[in-house]
This record gives sequence, structure tokens and C-alpha cells, in this order.
Amino acid sequence: MPRIGRGTDPEPPSAQETLIRRGTFPATGEHAVFSRSEGPVIHHRFRARLSWDVAESPEAIRLHLGAFLVGRDEASGEDRVPAGNPYYSVHHDNDRSKDGSTVRNGRLQHGHTVHDEIITVRVARVSARVDRVVLVAYIQDAKIGHTFGNLRGGQIRFYELPHFDGPEEDEDAEDDRDVSAALEIGQHRLNNDYEDDELAVIVGELHRQAGTHAWLYQDIAVGRPDLAQVGAAYGVIFR
Repeated sequence: MPRIGRGTDPEPPSAQETLIRRGTFPATGEHAVFSRSEGPVIHHRFRARLSWDVAESPEAIRLHLGAFLVGRDEASGEDRVPAGNPYYSVHHDNDRSKDGSTVRNGRLQHGHTVHDEIITVRVARVSARVDRVVLVAYIQDAKIGHTFGNLRGGQIRFYELPHFDGPEEDEDAEDDRDVSAALEIGQHRLNNDYEDDELAVIVGELHRQAGTHAWLYQDIAVGRPDLAQVGAAYGVIFR
């Protein structure tokens, strides 16, 4: 499949690829804003940022980003978090993956709601037992009756961040700031394309590019009933 973004193909990018690199994404799928084929190549840090129109959306809606770090389980032949360890997932109850590669920011701060969430993946830190980082957007309080159709202006924007050359202890602070050198590589809308009983969305995934240190991002756009079902599919049981 063609690689969109900073691939290794020697030929100049097509008009479609140029549009995607510049952040203009023609609608090409039922749920997706850009193609479901293999997309941008990530070399350093990947960021997903969730945001929505607070004024026009239900006040009580609790929307989050999550991630599952998974690899092929030899015993079952299925994709699972390594050794069944639930800390290879990131969500509203766990802000950092066990290997330290994947970090979530954006919670209630000083009594005020932060109406966005960010997940940053430092691909060089991802455990060797992990082949894919699966990104999920989900509504936490399903019993209230909110759906993605209630959401206004819901979207996730994706970026590749440059390599950070400073001390490791300063990297989190760098990630919290708006990095002007970040390259926007895509976006995904969260709206009534998803059914009312789909309260979790497998938005997309990063997966290792065989034989290199690079990762590819692929849009998936699959709705699921809730985060618990997504977690169970990857060996994480929420209590």
C-alpha cells in the first residue's frame, strides 16, 4: 500500500499526498477524514489531540482518549497487551504506559475542566514486545445517554513531533507546550457517523515498520459499544 507522508519512495509526492501533509483531508470513508490505507511514517514522537466545542456540546459529557499497546501473543496467536499486563494501556485511570512510551495529558485541573486530551507516543521507547499502539476515543459515562452524535466539533488531530534533544527529565515539559515544529499529519471527526450504541471508537493505530525504527500511522474508524469491550479484545479487563 502507498505510504503517505515521509515515506521512502523516491518519486515525488502526488497531489493527494501533498494535501494530506498540509493538513487538508478530503472525505474518503464513512467515518474517516482521510484514507484508511497506510499513512504517515513516524520517526520520533506521535501526538493525538482530542478536542470538541464545549459551548455547543452537553455540559456533562466525559470524553477521553486511550491507547492499548499490543503484540502478538504466541500462545493464542492473537494481539494482546504483553504478559496480560493492564498497565500497557492508557486511559482515564492510568496516564502512563508501563514502558514509559505513551503518556496521556488533560484532566480536571484547579477545578476547571480541560476540554481536550493529548496522548503522546515516543516510538523509540515502545517495548520490543509491542507491535501496535491502538488509539481509542470513548465516552466514559455511558449510562447518562451521551453519544458521539451529541458532540459538536469533536475531532482528533494527529501530529509528528521532532526529536527532543534535551535532558530526559525535561521531555514531559516539552511535550506539554505547543511545539511549533510539529507536523500535522491527519485528523478524525467524532460525530453522528457512529451509531448511538457505539460509545468507543478505535480511531487508528501506530504499527512498526518491519526492519526499521520507523512506525506507520493507519486510520481505522471502527465503533465499539464501550471501552471495556475494546480492552477485553486486547486482554485488559476493567473492574
